[in-house]
Amino acid sequence: MGWDEVGSLDNFKSYDALKEMVTRTAKEIWNKKWDRKTDVKHATDQLWTFRNSINKGDVFIVYSESRVLGIAEVTAESKYRYQKSGSISFAHQINVKYRWYKQWPQRADERIIDTLGKQGTLKLVKETWLWDYLIKKLP
Repeated sequence: MGWDEVGSLDNFKSYDALKEMVTRTAKEIWNKKWDRKTDVKHATDQLWTFRNSINKGDVFIVYSESRVLGIAEVTAESKYRYQKSGSISFAHQINVKYRWYKQWPQRADERIIDTLGKQGTLKLVKETWLWDYLIKKLP
């Protein structure tokens, strides 16, 4: 996961402390870098969930800009790590095994977008129908 500039998520003991850092980073870096206002709540929610709510055996959809990129399963019990280097573009990491990884050539259909949203990094999905639906649609 990106948003590397906030540093290791292990440094934040509360949601509010993380949100303060995200707010500061958005003002100082991201808003200028992306030439748009950062949704601080969205970024904070994504980072907090990634650090605190993912467990071994969880399966999630790798999804961005209305495209399904993969389906992954967490392989280690909340083994979050922060590894920032020139060769790794996403410093916030967790161990996963991809069940499927290949970008769909087209945009996700409306049923998927309605469930996951139009853009996101991470969303816990409780809709059980979605797994079977995606498996049937895999290219």
